Amino acid sequence: MSDNTLNFVYRAISVVLGNAWRELEVTERADYVRRAAAMALEHKRRHPDCWKRRRVRVTNNMAAGSGAVAPPIPGPVCADVTSTS
Repeated sequence: MSDNTLNFVYRAISVVLGNAWRELEVTERADYVRRAAAMALEHKRRHPDCWKRRRVRVTNNMAAGSGAVAPPIPGPVCADVTSTS
């Protein structure tokens, strides 16, 4: 598959998931949000030195070629953020 085809497929999946999320009742969404927060706290407890890298957003100035680039974020990064053990 070409990159354009994959991008289209990912976009379509995102639309379907977004629509399904919006169709959930508020109480159901709140349950998922609560569970995600609990999982994040548990991960932080198990891996206190781990943190996720933030993506650098490209601003209009950066896109215009001003040469401005955000500095890298230093510090420890988890080797395995998907581990459930």
